[in-house]
Amino acid sequence: KLNGCGHLSEIYKEIKNIRKNNLNPTFDKTIQRELEINSSDSESFNKKEDIFYMVEGKGKGVWGLRDYRNKFYWVSQNRTFNVERKEGFLWAPYLDKRKKKIFHWESLKYLKDGDIIFSHFRGTIPCVSIVQGSPIENHPRPRLFSNSLSWMAEGRRVNVKYIDINPIQLTTKFKLEINKFKRKEYWMYNAKLKHNQLYLVPIPHKLAKFLLDKIEEEQNLTLGDLNNFDETKQLSIEDLKTKRKKNK
Repeated sequence: KLNGCGHLSEIYKEIKNIRKNNLNPTFDKTIQRELEINSSDSESFNKKEDIFYMVEGKGKGVWGLRDYRNKFYWVSQNRTFNVERKEGFLWAPYLDKRKKKIFHWESLKYLKDGDIIFSHFRGTIPCVSIVQGSPIENHPRPRLFSNSLSWMAEGRRVNVKYIDINPIQLTTKFKLEINKFKRKEYWMYNAKLKHNQLYLVPIPHKLAKFLLDKIEEEQNLTLGDLNNFDETKQLSIEDLKTKRKKNK
């Protein structure tokens, strides 16, 4: 319900809704105890089921489902999007024209099964993808890539499951919101909101949650829906939302 993580206050509110306020006066203490005894991050861990983790460390009150503890990334695909989207992958060469390694291409080797990636394409976020399996090494340059990229040789490929969404327009206002989560290095936008030429960069969990919450708010899609989407079946996102409503 909370895209994998939330502050205690959000968790209490959600449980009140689920239980329709049919709770005892100390329900908040019960919830906190259950979080702690089922988390190896806590000193109260009962060493049985390790279900939860402390998203921002001890004392912050932000908890997450450990199964949702994926890494999140931002990929810029202006020149390669159509091919990568159609074929269901990400690919980057090992070396640039000067035979040098590029850190944001090397990022592909850190991807793992289940990681979540937000695609940037021509000023929009048109889809979200989920990594399928491990990176494939020594993969030749995709045949359908532009001839202008002919200098590329072998590289690294990662198969992903793309889920198309109603494109999020990256307006000036939206970019300013994104930059509130800005790290000191390797960021998508500079101070003037110009998009930096980076292929794949990790983004903090807080930004990922902001983007996922925006998708849920505007399109009624949660991270759970995205994870359960089967691109091999003739099932649209609208069908998925309808199916979810019927199952409630």
